[in-house]
Amino acid sequence: MSRVNRLSTDKVTEEIMKHEVEILRESENVCLSPALVNGIVAAYQIAITKALGAGANALSQMLLQELGELLSEYVEQVVGGVDFTKPEEAISKVFAELKLADEVKVKREGDEWHVEIKGSVFKPTYEILRERGVKFFTLSPEALIVASIIRKYLRIKGNGNERVSVKAEVPEGDTLVFKVKEVKALR
Repeated sequence: MSRVNRLSTDKVTEEIMKHEVEILRESENVCLSPALVNGIVAAYQIAITKALGAGANALSQMLLQELGELLSEYVEQVVGGVDFTKPEEAISKVFAELKLADEVKVKREGDEWHVEIKGSVFKPTYEILRERGVKFFTLSPEALIVASIIRKYLRIKGNGNERVSVKAEVPEGDTLVFKVKEVKALR
């Protein structure tokens, strides 16, 4: 299957997934400036917000659909020993091992997870977005990682088609707070 054809399919084979994780892992030992990464994420978020307005939130659904499995597979290979059947523990472990934040709190209430992240390496991104007047954080790397872990948990215990939605607001202070909610199928 060519890379061009891959975009038109909904299913990613296990072989393709492994290859994509290998591609990601090739850059593991490259030291990239956190300032540069934060600047790039902030610039993308600002451009998306300007281009899509209120519709920018739909982008997070598309990102989760395209990246969800890849992100959870990647963190499993990098961190190792991630128990996706215990999402709260998995999230804390991944953030600690990858040194993405100083503190992560995850609390589940029904089909919704409330997440608080303090001391994130992406804090400069929120500050830039806040200064520019951006209210919602469609491209929150933290929210995408958390959502991919929760999505994987739901798919393990469900039928494999479970989806989640993410709502992340640009924080006023130092703590990023967002919600990940299971999306129920329309029937």
